[in-house]
Amino acid sequence: MNYFLSPGGQPTFGDGATPFPQYPSRYFREISEDGLNYRVDWTVPLAFMKEESKLKAGYFRSSNSREFREQYFSCNLSGGFDPNNPNSYLNDPAYLQYMATPLGGIRTNYSFARTISDTFSHPYTASLDVNAVYLLADAGVLPWLRLISGARLEGTRLDLDAGRDGTARIDQSDLLPAASLVISLRTNVDLRLSYGETVSRPCYREIAPVQSYLPDLGITALGNPDLKMISIKSYDLRVEWFPERGDVISAGIFYKRIQRPIELISRTLDDGQVTWINRGYL
Repeated sequence: MNYFLSPGGQPTFGDGATPFPQYPSRYFREISEDGLNYRVDWTVPLAFMKEESKLKAGYFRSSNSREFREQYFSCNLSGGFDPNNPNSYLNDPAYLQYMATPLGGIRTNYSFARTISDTFSHPYTASLDVNAVYLLADAGVLPWLRLISGARLEGTRLDLDAGRDGTARIDQSDLLPAASLVISLRTNVDLRLSYGETVSRPCYREIAPVQSYLPDLGITALGNPDLKMISIKSYDLRVEWFPERGDVISAGIFYKRIQRPIELISRTLDDGQVTWINRGYL
């Protein structure tokens, strides 16, 4: 529950930034998730190159499925609790009902229905399938120069069904190039320049069109089924020194260009609920 006391003020339950849980509450969550990953790689030496070179190809598949169940119970304010006195939730003898039995004794019942309310339940099922193939060439162009370049074709299929709350889907294919230039400054010192593209996907909680209480942040967030995947371009400059066999000391700088990053924002100014959206660039 949320309980706030401002300096010199009166204790109050709830907070404008967190519509619930304003009152004593309990969450029950169950997540069942299965995943399967496998890959196949194939390498062919390029004998016609003067320097050691090779061609690589491969296939990757990742399958994941989740079943999410949630039940949320809170105190029922219609029972006459004092919202500014938390002790009234813990000491409520008025809800003990004493009734005479036919044999002359007294039977005591506690009416949970008058004090506990089932506020909401937001189940959903989801699956994520990723299929990818890649082709890469590692070519020794000169004794002091090596070029590593290739591309990865990746397909993403995400499906989420939240029943009456709605659905979400992502069905997308991406061609992701990468290249790296390795210059040998000395026998044990390399200069590496790299460029690569990759993607990042929204997680189930971010894209599910249901409300979710985030206990680590103390806020309630609503998933956004219209979220798009994130596109990332990376630039890297690095110097690597190999003083001994198996040892490496490196220093470098990098720059990333992130398109459509996913961020939390406030949905409205009055209730303070938050949701996830895609921004422009970072």
